[in-house]
Amino acid sequence: MLELIKKMEELRGIPQFLFLSEISPTSTIQVRKEVISFKKENVESDKIDFIINSPGGSPGDAYRIIRTLRNNFKEVNIIVPFWAKSAATLLALGGNNIIMGEFGEFGPLDIQIGVEREDSPEFDVESALNDEYSVRQIEFRAQESFYKIFTNLYSSEDVKINKNDLSEQIFNYLSAFYQPSISHCLNRLILIV
Repeated sequence: MLELIKKMEELRGIPQFLFLSEISPTSTIQVRKEVISFKKENVESDKIDFIINSPGGSPGDAYRIIRTLRNNFKEVNIIVPFWAKSAATLLALGGNNIIMGEFGEFGPLDIQIGVEREDSPEFDVESALNDEYSVRQIEFRAQESFYKIFTNLYSSEDVKINKNDLSEQIFNYLSAFYQPSISHCLNRLILIV
């Protein structure tokens, strides 16, 4: 692989920088160190090919990496031979040019969230765009909101209303509040199934 990269550098006349990592604070610091070291020895170099193969990672660090590259080179070419997922897609979009191989792929720009596992106290990572999870979160938030509103209003001395009327009003309020979100998620679940 390194021989191919050296050949590509000779053909293009542009330094090649290979990034095969998750985007994290550690990899961001390493990229910065390598770029600064390279620039000290190659002050005149104003173009770079940044070859990336990454599952993604931290969006904030993706911004930091592309800023480091853009601050040190006038032209940043992003080369995606295989995959640049999630935050790596975000990083790639900051380049001047994107060159994708036949098998190159970008991935969704979605935040990953921790989901509690049923069989252990550990967490799995899941897309925040997961519709089933979103519906469960909406349901949980609606129940939580109902309890808080009911408790606050029923225990208030300023509000004189019986439990049935208060419950009916809160249900009406919450169903109207969450209806657009629930409809959207249910429509997507129907389309996906």
